[in-house]
Amino acid sequence: MRRPRVPPRCDVFLTFPHAVAGAGGLERELREHGLTVRFDDDPDGPDVVTAATAEALAGAHLLLAVHSRSRPLSGPRQWALITTFLAASGGGSSRVLALSADRDVAHLVPAELAQCVVPMPGSAAELAEMVRERWPVESPVTDQFAGRHEVFWSIHKALCGARFAVGGAPAAPAAVICGAPGSGKTATAGRYATLFRGAYPGGTVRTGPFGHLDPADFLSLFHLTLSAALSRRLAVDTTGLTLPQLRRLAAERIDEPTLVLVDDVPAGLPPAVLDQIVLPTAQVATLVTARVAQPAWPAPAIGLAGLPPSDGLRLFDGIRPLREDERDAVRGLVERCDGHPFAIRANAHLLRSRPDTLDAEVLAARPSTAPQAILDLISELPAVARKLVLLGTVLAPVPIPTGFAAEALGLSTDAVTAAAGELVARGLARPAPGCIRLHTLVLEVARSAFPHAEPDARVTGTTLRLLADDPRHRVLLLQHARALAERATGPRAALLRPVAAAYSTLGDHAAAGEVRAAILAGNATAADYADAARVEIDCGLYAQAVRHARHAVAAATDETVRYEAGLTAAEALDCQGDYAAADEVFWRHDAIRWPRRPELRLRAITALARARRFRGRPDRALPLFDGAHGLPADADRTAAMELEHARNLLLMGSFRPARDLAADVAGAYRRRGRHHHSGHAEAMLLWADAALALDMEHLHTPDEPAVLWDLTAKYREQEGARSPLTLAASVPVARALTAAGRVQEALEVLSGTETVLLGEFGDDNPLRYRVRHAIASSHGRLGDFGRQARVLDDIVAGQARVLGLRHPETLATRLDLGMALALADPASRNRATRIVDEAAADVRRTFRAPRALSAKASAARATVRTP
Repeated sequence: MRRPRVPPRCDVFLTFPHAVAGAGGLERELREHGLTVRFDDDPDGPDVVTAATAEALAGAHLLLAVHSRSRPLSGPRQWALITTFLAASGGGSSRVLALSADRDVAHLVPAELAQCVVPMPGSAAELAEMVRERWPVESPVTDQFAGRHEVFWSIHKALCGARFAVGGAPAAPAAVICGAPGSGKTATAGRYATLFRGAYPGGTVRTGPFGHLDPADFLSLFHLTLSAALSRRLAVDTTGLTLPQLRRLAAERIDEPTLVLVDDVPAGLPPAVLDQIVLPTAQVATLVTARVAQPAWPAPAIGLAGLPPSDGLRLFDGIRPLREDERDAVRGLVERCDGHPFAIRANAHLLRSRPDTLDAEVLAARPSTAPQAILDLISELPAVARKLVLLGTVLAPVPIPTGFAAEALGLSTDAVTAAAGELVARGLARPAPGCIRLHTLVLEVARSAFPHAEPDARVTGTTLRLLADDPRHRVLLLQHARALAERATGPRAALLRPVAAAYSTLGDHAAAGEVRAAILAGNATAADYADAARVEIDCGLYAQAVRHARHAVAAATDETVRYEAGLTAAEALDCQGDYAAADEVFWRHDAIRWPRRPELRLRAITALARARRFRGRPDRALPLFDGAHGLPADADRTAAMELEHARNLLLMGSFRPARDLAADVAGAYRRRGRHHHSGHAEAMLLWADAALALDMEHLHTPDEPAVLWDLTAKYREQEGARSPLTLAASVPVARALTAAGRVQEALEVLSGTETVLLGEFGDDNPLRYRVRHAIASSHGRLGDFGRQARVLDDIVAGQARVLGLRHPETLATRLDLGMALALADPASRNRATRIVDEAAADVRRTFRAPRALSAKASAARATVRTP
């Protein structure tokens, strides 16, 4: 039975000095009501609260402040006292009473205290009555540890202090809590989120822990975790969004102050990586925990040292109530443990049921380090709770879904729930709805102490079944699957396949490729090689993709796998520009043997249409789409088919249908809230190309700079300066300026366009290559053929991969590159001749090649042969 605590040092803490007018009368009125009062001992002092003041705040029932122009709540001293009180008391802002002494000062009130401000009453008696009305029904919670007052204040000052400072808040505030394992980093971050939830009406987004990861794997798992969290929070499909796209979505959609917790980041992360975990909006504050400080990262670091003896005593006393004659001996244990919170807590739990006095002799036998105390606790656990700890040692150090644990151990859910409660009661786990969240340090100690064993088949089987059937805890299960794969031998590939698929769906092709490579290092199937080849295409590893896809074709015993592997090999060869090899491998023999599965059939139709477009035959591509639009498939695959259809329509001069189809695809992305997806960007760029071509058909003098300027100005007014249509229109403007001899003007236009284009749509798209080609042409007009050749040489491979070798724009680049090389350096004439002759031959093979392109080919052949 707990002994009642010593009464608090004061009932009401006043943040203003005793010398304030009326303060003496208020003190008398409060004392007459039986309340003890304490005034701020240093009202004009710094914003760092002393330990003695923090102790008084921790014991106070109510904090009373005055809000005025000369003494606003957001002023450094009052703000420090208020945040320290909130952190120490655990009672929330309902126990803060702020008296507004002046009119028109509402704009100076911090948002989290808006409900606490009331008009200044007319007399001390009225104020005393108001205090009594605000008096809490229950006393402050005394069985919870409430130390680290100065730490909470430091965190809040770093994340929110600038919100009220003159000069504005930082663009995206962040702070790092760092300390040794078991020092309470995660608990401190979680307690801060709870105590200061009023400062974050948008709530808290929790990610991690990540400390068990190799630094190279951190960003991928953070991306996966953040994607799932934002998808639930914003009710948006975040699949396929890269991390930069996801960050932009969050910055756009989060419209009220929100806290993001990033728990236990690995050591050694460079600032460029850490910058990516901060969402780019002032509405989001990011609180990171790490075992070591990140000195190169500019975010403030708040270190957690050992607890001072007073806080250590309070922690111990909250678990095992102390008599007065035991306090000195326990203080000695706290000092021997160097104030390590986990060591103190574990020892308190071990001694909780001891009826005899805790004297120096008894406590001398207790371990002074957390690992040994944890092992002692584990040894005393009931059987089911101990099994849960052992299960945690073969899984990832993230929450374990209760249902998963029950099935994996062959126990009832009730038994596992009761055991989880026992772990929480003994301080070995944290409360987590529907999950068991073992402390990371507990798992590390248990892994070191108990022999490693092959995971039980029931554990791996449960993981695979729930990954297929239970989407609620998918991100957690994926992490457990990857951890099991590191220990298991037989089911390793089966455990890693859903992990690789998850990263592919996420759009993190590099992470998916690493997992696929791990699968291929074991007992991989033909389907594994085919899947790896598809990921390698996404990563730009075309030669490797060809090799693995051909291996899959040779090894496959299933016709569907063989077909898909051949299709993948042909796609990779097309990306390399080796059309003859792609035709021989697949297109000439197998392409039109459509598979039965609708999704694979749609993929094959899209790929064959792309192949024909690459070869300069959009006329042969268009008939493929007749039966494609009705096939059932996921939204992204359908969008890819429709965009390929629109590209071929555009090449055939069907500008209006191409524009409308691209607009439909873009609209579908927007309706699903996926306007940051790369598919939406592709659709908008394609729509802009078709709309511009349609408008330019009706221009009487399409080569006149003034006419094109007017068209661009219309787009800018209707669509905005950063719209793809305005950006696309700048290229013909620049070309017209170059033709008119106004080259510097053209380069200025193109430079501005490229800057905006890179920020809005990235560097790998047809419009960017078109802009670079126009820049190269401007340098050529100035006679700088060497620079022209370098620019063209940089873009020709990208154009070939995105547009195909026989697309008119790629053909123009190839011909111009050959001419520029020949004019810049006679030693390059042989290479220039080869480039031009191959391009001229491709012009003749291209369906309805523009006359201007044929004329350019003739001029280029003459140029490279002129001495």
